[in-house]
Amino acid sequence: MTSYPFTEFHDAILEKLIVEELKLANKHLPRHRKSLSELLKEEDPHVLCMDGTFHYFRKSELQLLAKYTPKDLWEALKLPIIIEVGDVISKDVAGVIRDEIAAQVIARILNIPYSGQGPLILYRPQIAELRLKLETATQYAFIAPSEV
Repeated sequence: MTSYPFTEFHDAILEKLIVEELKLANKHLPRHRKSLSELLKEEDPHVLCMDGTFHYFRKSELQLLAKYTPKDLWEALKLPIIIEVGDVISKDVAGVIRDEIAAQVIARILNIPYSGQGPLILYRPQIAELRLKLETATQYAFIAPSEV
């Protein structure tokens, strides 16, 4: 196979462009996430987003999370729960939750198996169900493909 000049240079530029595009696509993500315990105490539960806007949580969703989360984990469960999309593991996988505490809670809510360690793999129907139940308590994070 012939190697073309500047291929590495072009790959580096492409990678840099993808990183910048992902920053724009993820500007809706929170600057800092808050614990379930903290949000339950707030009159208008919210977090500040990267773009300076506020993301508000429905109290009913926080109460649902409290129901499925042991009280000793309320401080450890950070919200919104981030669902990573974009790095295709397989054509059937729609998203991944890497936070193990969030993964445990989501697995309970969706009634799906989870080992308690590592990422929780979600398929399209599971994400659809999750977003119906926890629209404001979850957010998508767009991630780069493994290979550019």
